[in-house]
Amino acid sequence: QYSIQPHQIAIGIIGRLVPIKNLKLFIKAFSITHQKNGDKTIAFIIGDGEQMAELQEFCRTLDLSISTPENKNFDAALVFTSWIHEIDIAMNGIDILAISSLNEGTPASLIEAQAAGKPIVATDVGGIANIVLEGETALLVESGDPIGFSNALNQLISDEKLRMKMG
Repeated sequence: QYSIQPHQIAIGIIGRLVPIKNLKLFIKAFSITHQKNGDKTIAFIIGDGEQMAELQEFCRTLDLSISTPENKNFDAALVFTSWIHEIDIAMNGIDILAISSLNEGTPASLIEAQAAGKPIVATDVGGIANIVLEGETALLVESGDPIGFSNALNQLISDEKLRMKMG
């Protein structure tokens, strides 16, 4: 459906597009990651909310090509999918799950990612450290650190054995 190529590593983030989810951190980190890896990486923002237009404009300021449900671009680096109700199908399509929130309680997407065997890169906030095994199922980074977040993504992108082991 999204033309993911066999050589691409798909990074997904799932949730409401609201300020607490700190999606600008994810977008900035992915922009850095994509500059380093080129078309080896593709990102998906799965969800919808009040920040949709603002986040799409933020991508444009970073020269990050996007695809939206209204304007599909099969060569885009970052895809805004809106809501996908079959989250198990979406989870199977990604290689790495990301969470960039400023705060979290018990994010269901982390539980679903671990059940699906997907490694995680997440900000170390709220209850996240209680749900994952740091260094075993997830790489945790400080909130507000796009370079650290990008470095964690790059670690999983460049090391397939680690990505599979953490999954």
